[in-house]
Amino acid sequence: MAEKTGYVTFHHLNELIPSAKAEPEDIEAILTASSERGIWIAEEWVGALAGYD
Repeated sequence: MAEKTGYVTFHHLNELIPSAKAEPEDIEAILTASSERGIWIAEEWVGALAGYD
């Protein structure tokens, strides 16, 4: 999904990565990989920010 839209939300990341098992190194690796692929992390769904439901 993120590669198609160019972004992923924190909500989606939280669903994919259980916080109880995530180490800081894991989170850093995900952020780095996302950045290298041109994917940014959004606070919420971008369509909602633009007024779309």
